Amino acid sequence: VKYALNNNYYSNFNPAQKNSAESVFAAQTSVQDGSSVDWGGDPNGNYGDILNFPYTGGPGACCGFYNPSQDLANAYKTDANGLPLLDTWYTGLNVSDPAGSPYLGTVDPRIDWVMGREPIPYLDWGNHPGADWIRNPVNDGLFSPKKNVYAASQKGQYTDVGSAYWGPTELVANNVNIIRFADVILWRAECEYASDLTAAMNDVNLVRNRVADHSETWVRKDATYNAATATYTGGTLADNYLIKPYTAATFTAANALKAIQFERRIELAMEGQRFFDLVRWGIAAPTINAYIQREKVNRPLKASAVFTANKNEYMPIPQGEVDNLNADGTTRVTQNPGY
Repeated sequence: VKYALNNNYYSNFNPAQKNSAESVFAAQTSVQDGSSVDWGGDPNGNYGDILNFPYTGGPGACCGFYNPSQDLANAYKTDANGLPLLDTWYTGLNVSDPAGSPYLGTVDPRIDWVMGREPIPYLDWGNHPGADWIRNPVNDGLFSPKKNVYAASQKGQYTDVGSAYWGPTELVANNVNIIRFADVILWRAECEYASDLTAAMNDVNLVRNRVADHSETWVRKDATYNAATATYTGGTLADNYLIKPYTAATFTAANALKAIQFERRIELAMEGQRFFDLVRWGIAAPTINAYIQREKVNRPLKASAVFTANKNEYMPIPQGEVDNLNADGTTRVTQNPGY
């Protein structure tokens, strides 16, 4: 099938719709194929996300890791033009803040396909209950990942039945998107903005309009969820959604790169792209350290963290490997800087 954007954003994360026109490069998964009879097996399900399900409720049964942050939730705020708050998303009230006065303005509809938040429907598992699905709310926040899960009506069909304890419901046939077509379009926008601002804007708007033009794919409350198509019918919109394309007046030479980078953040959120984007843009240290300072207000576990430039872009090479490769006195590999 010719590459294209799916009309429905969440079709990219629905095991019933994998390998669609938007899938450019994906790690394939399968379940119920005899590969995970016990823990000694070599399962073909999505083993990488096995611990990243809501804690104690909803899909899976464990373990509440890799939760979306408050800062990411705030990034989905939109202004009166339906555009992101490129410089002020983290100011003012917090989205879905249970402790005070929550933000009641407009939000990008993608927020509720990226994360589970109280009291928004979480596929067909019912409304997300907030802290009840979080291992440690003080340090882990109040949101659950959503792109790696499956619908209640898909349990037993797209989940495994082998293994032990909670293993079967953690092994799912949900492909891991490594490159999808929206990613490619936003890469092209990066290449274009310096020489063809209009082309870059049009590419960013292709990605935004996929959501803006298909309000029938937005999350709805008091509605019926169809797991085969990842759509809701009936009910009313789950929040005050507003998303619009950029215009020549709002996509300028001064903010074009920032707009492209921000679009990548909210479009590809929780897909493992963000860190590598920050590194290749050369802004990992200031961006991550500023994020830590903001986020430590909500999650004190992160308060002492520091990202060191020219070190933390890479992990250390295991010292045993360095020693083995250099054992005869010839230096074949040196440790990464800072370790």
